[in-house]
Amino acid sequence: MTLYCLECAARVFAEGAARSRLQRTAATDAHRAAREATTDAARHAATAAAHAAAAAYLHPLAKATQLHHILGSPVHAARAAELARGDDPVVAEYVLTTAATRMTPVVRDVLSRYPRAPEGRSRTAALTARLDGLLRDPAPAPRVVDDPGPFVHGTRQALPREPDPVLPDHRATARRRGGHRMGAASAGDGPADP
Repeated sequence: MTLYCLECAARVFAEGAARSRLQRTAATDAHRAAREATTDAARHAATAAAHAAAAAYLHPLAKATQLHHILGSPVHAARAAELARGDDPVVAEYVLTTAATRMTPVVRDVLSRYPRAPEGRSRTAALTARLDGLLRDPAPAPRVVDDPGPFVHGTRQALPREPDPVLPDHRATARRRGGHRMGAASAGDGPADP
């Protein structure tokens, strides 16, 4: 089955159609492709497609194992992208954050009926827990700053023109030490010769 057919199977269900043999067949074919994949990135990409198609088969069991039906697709997509970019965790964080912002209130409501993702030792388990946290514990709203300023943002015009009296004048220090900033070595300085 092609990637287009897998996407169609998931999209048809997401747009409100009843679950059908199309999603089950697509999920089975994608899992088969994952088993036959030659690289880890390809295996996770196929698994992401399988979880997208299998999302229609979420069971009403309040167990953490059911979270893979909800979170599995973006988690495996994030891992595939991470591996494709040289195991870069920033890429996975970007994919998870993007997925979290796209989750609808309906998905968040369904997710709230299930226990939190357990902490695990695998990278996929860590990504699942991260996405679960992003969805259940969204970032706080930005605070309104009530202090009008003035604030200095590194602009030269806003800085004082005089040297800071706390800092030493390095030219004077250099003159006292014999013309070199770090001081000139004189006879007898340093360790004794054997």
